[in-house]
Amino acid sequence: MALKICLVLSRPTLEDDLNLYLTYQNYVDLVEVRADKLHESERARLGEWPLLKKIPSILTLRVVEDGGDFRGSIDDRIRFFEERLDEGWDWWDLEENLELPKNLVSEYRKKQGKVLRSFHDFSGIPNDALERAQRMASQADAVKVAVMVQNSAQLLELFFLAQDLRKIPHVVLGMGEYGVPSRILGAALGSLWTYASGEQTNNLGQLNPKTLRQVYHIEGWEADQPVFGVVGNPISHSKSPLIHNHGFEQVGFTGIYVPFLADHLEDILVLDEVLNLRGLSITLPHKEKAVELSYFADEASRSAKAANTLLNTPKGWIAHNTDVVGFIKPLLRFWKVEQLHDKRITVIGSGGAARGVIWALLNVGAKVLILGRTPSKVESLAREFGLEWAILQPDSIEKITQFNHAIIQTSSAGMGEQIGVDPFEFYPWNGNELAYDIIYKPRQTQFLKRAQQAGCPTLSGWEMFVEQAREQFELFTGEELPLDGRALEQLDWV
Repeated sequence: MALKICLVLSRPTLEDDLNLYLTYQNYVDLVEVRADKLHESERARLGEWPLLKKIPSILTLRVVEDGGDFRGSIDDRIRFFEERLDEGWDWWDLEENLELPKNLVSEYRKKQGKVLRSFHDFSGIPNDALERAQRMASQADAVKVAVMVQNSAQLLELFFLAQDLRKIPHVVLGMGEYGVPSRILGAALGSLWTYASGEQTNNLGQLNPKTLRQVYHIEGWEADQPVFGVVGNPISHSKSPLIHNHGFEQVGFTGIYVPFLADHLEDILVLDEVLNLRGLSITLPHKEKAVELSYFADEASRSAKAANTLLNTPKGWIAHNTDVVGFIKPLLRFWKVEQLHDKRITVIGSGGAARGVIWALLNVGAKVLILGRTPSKVESLAREFGLEWAILQPDSIEKITQFNHAIIQTSSAGMGEQIGVDPFEFYPWNGNELAYDIIYKPRQTQFLKRAQQAGCPTLSGWEMFVEQAREQFELFTGEELPLDGRALEQLDWV
């Protein structure tokens, strides 16, 4: 059963709520009117809500302890619903601890109304979540369980909880960024609908309804169909869902591609017990772990000891490293060559991304210097590849000038919480070096800006990202990605 989209209307006036609905009316199946967010004078006008009997409407009066704004007593809440009895609402969302008079609920159901019993936990998944949901089900037409997912292990726990509730009509969702996959893959959790926001995303993890339809195409995805995704920490910056979902649509491939924020890669791999999980893009900081957890790794992954792609097979996960091809193609294209035997290049970083870059450079004959902040890590990596190394500090400038045909930045400096950071700020660019930053968001990092100001040619991580995505897409689907770099660049969240 395809997942429906419920637009949350939480503006202070009914007119504002209606305008928000009209903005997204082509993308939603039902609405939730948050009466607790309305001005008190507006609550008295709820019977005038113009969408009653035109689109299924849920009426909610959320109290403070459940994340709402209503501060009245239980008697006030009962009185509120008594006054709504004849207005024609399709659903009443009643919190777990709210006991309405039985005759009131009976009368409401006689008028074809349905009761959604809900509980919210903003600290995590309570140990008694299943029992509480089962108790609520005895006095409801459906139950809603909304919990703050604090880590990737809890995301897995949420999917298993939903399985235990499969005989009960329900909506199970994870709040927060870790819970975003539950908003998109609600069909796999057996949810009746998912909640959407008028914003692109919010701190509850609600997505924009247009994004759910036009990026993820959730209306056409069924619970047993293929799931792909990108796993990392951070992950909100990733454009991979845009590219792969758009590509799936273009070639007619039935699948969905979602972002997974993960503390531990293992947590996401175990999701194949509850999802038809076919393949994953792996980004920082899990690339080295991806090789360790695979039963087979291709040559690039083994040599770099890092993988950015995992394919699920009957025997286990197979690791690929499309970063290697993605990184080297723009570099060879820039110099219009097929080998780099005459190039001496500095690589900044000593993590999994650096390892892949170094292996790719050595594979085409370049001479490489490794720079990093932690001497033990840099020295270990250099010894492994038989390369020269230096500390990322001004004392190393003389050494760097011997390897400055290109300076390649592979660390996370410049993205996420480190936007604006230039790990190479001490270096006096002379205008002849090629500056290449494998970060693609932001497109122009501080590292690239300073190099460009000195007259240096630059390559951004976007070129690498596009090339590695092409390789990944073919591994996932067996098809060529039907978009060029310019078309991919124009894709954006809606």
